[in-house]
Amino acid sequence: MTRSDAFSRGPVDRDLEIRSALGLLRVSGIGSMRACRLVRALGGARAVMSASVEELTGTGVVNESGARAVRSARAIMVDDPAMLFLREQRGATGVLLQGDPAYPPLLRHIAQPPMLLWARGGTIPPGAPMVAVVGSRRATERGRSLAYKWAYRLASAGVVVVSGLAEGIDASAHEGALGAGGFTVAVMGTGINRVYPNKHRQLAREIGKSGLLLSEFDPGTGARPHHFPQRNRIIAGMSHAVIVVEAEEESGSLITARLAQDEGREVGLVPGWPGDPTSAGTNAAIQASLGSLVRSPEDILNLLASLPNLDWAVPEYERAAVEARATKPRSSVPSAPRKTPVRAGTAAGRIRQRLKGKPSTIDDLLMDTGLERADLERTLLDLLVEQRINLGPDHRYRWLR
Repeated sequence: MTRSDAFSRGPVDRDLEIRSALGLLRVSGIGSMRACRLVRALGGARAVMSASVEELTGTGVVNESGARAVRSARAIMVDDPAMLFLREQRGATGVLLQGDPAYPPLLRHIAQPPMLLWARGGTIPPGAPMVAVVGSRRATERGRSLAYKWAYRLASAGVVVVSGLAEGIDASAHEGALGAGGFTVAVMGTGINRVYPNKHRQLAREIGKSGLLLSEFDPGTGARPHHFPQRNRIIAGMSHAVIVVEAEEESGSLITARLAQDEGREVGLVPGWPGDPTSAGTNAAIQASLGSLVRSPEDILNLLASLPNLDWAVPEYERAAVEARATKPRSSVPSAPRKTPVRAGTAAGRIRQRLKGKPSTIDDLLMDTGLERADLERTLLDLLVEQRINLGPDHRYRWLR
């Protein structure tokens, strides 16, 4: 896998552009958004740092005091810790500027794009669709398994899987993409050399070898609460679609989904177990029409293939399976899934025997069937999907047929 040209030390003018960008971001009172607007207006960070007060105020981005603050600053010195770190990495870590070919293309056009990104790893495959898979840090085993399998399937079809290196759904998504031999991007809420959580250091190393680590924070920056919403805007902004698996109410994953929707990206929501707090946010988002309900990786591939701003088609070796699903007739009411037989003595059989007598709550079923809670919940979900049972407003399950 090739590395971006931006990951080498590069010529002197590029070195000065990077130092100018870092210096501009350090000017008190300017901030990332104004800095980006200045760079766009004047054609580069080096041009901003060498502009006159009149040229700076003429952009309409800063007033005279702001212009003088920029003018009095200089491109940061060669011995700045960030530049020293960059050189010490000997090509393993680099900086991506907005004008670089390797800078994520969709990210350039969001409301607040990072002026620069610290990067470690390979180059995102040109033209490949990017899908973020995010969700709860306290994910269930089922949620983690689903994230792994879906990411594996998407990566096998040439999709770049994006996530945030967090526990739970994020880690499973990265692992699924790596397991398929695909490309995955981890957007970090820390400096590029500070992995959070610490238990994911090995995962980060694997991503750095065959995927890409990205951060907008200076090397050495630790985990801070306000960094993660900033990270989420990058995850949403660089992706064509965001898929949410198991999100609690007001979770960071739903913030990512809202950011994606604000930027005109597609949002896919995986339905969860009714009443489960781990999926309460996802289920509420489906009710509020925050995004589309997705039931399989094929739904996502079909969605990508239909995007007008994405010149991409499902690879030939994947096309048959995707087209087979796409040609099935659709209606506003999903057709009932194929049902598996319910045999006496199985978990489903015990539930059927109990519910055919009378509607029951989950606590009643736990007592009467003798099943473990995890087995009971898994089987109830399967029966709900197969439309054999329903859950009434009285929180009682009923056997339908």
